[in-house]
Amino acid sequence: MRLAKKYIRRSLVIMALMTLVASFYYYGWGPCGKTLVRKAAKQYSRVLSDWQAAVDEVPQIRRQNMDSHIAEMQVLRSTMDTIETPECMRVWRDQLLEQMDQRLKDLVGFSSGGNGISIDTQRVKSMRVRLTSFMNCAPKCSTKVVSGDPDSLNRIVHLKTRGGGGR
Repeated sequence: MRLAKKYIRRSLVIMALMTLVASFYYYGWGPCGKTLVRKAAKQYSRVLSDWQAAVDEVPQIRRQNMDSHIAEMQVLRSTMDTIETPECMRVWRDQLLEQMDQRLKDLVGFSSGGNGISIDTQRVKSMRVRLTSFMNCAPKCSTKVVSGDPDSLNRIVHLKTRGGGGR
């Protein structure tokens, strides 16, 4: 009987240690672990900073000079495809890529002679806030962080059909 109790105790200790190791691994390197999220967030943050700067410059660029600026923004957009994205950040990334694609489409149409467009400057900032939230809450992020806050307000910058300042 003592031998059976001894084995049961050892088995329980081993199972507890295995659970602890598995939890530690999941927390750090699992599908949405801190290490993966931080690595991706660092790369996304660099691209988002450059994208925000590019979006902020748009109102000052003349329509005729916008092609080179659009090309720079397309490079930033394609850089996003090279970043390895943890599973929990996929919805966020897809929303960001959709937004980037729409901005590029609008800018191409505007530079080709289309009517004025609206650039949502607040949305990029909102995406940056969510990126920071991912770094803080991984691996257990809430639905609000993963899917976004639908109540966030948007600040719109309107570009008129006439060219603005020079570039």
